[in-house]
Amino acid sequence: MYIQAGGGVVADSIAEDEYRENPGHKSGALLRAIDWRKDWNNHIKFKVR
Repeated sequence: MYIQAGGGVVADSIAEDEYRENPGHKSGALLRAIDWRKDWNNHIKFKVR
């Protein structure tokens, strides 16, 4: 699996804001969802159409 998240810094960026929006933070929700799905798979069966 490959997950990509990016960002950019511009001249008037505020360092604290950029840190909060870093790529690791952006992909965090997706990574948590994938991790939760692995746990659910042991308990709940999903149908894929």
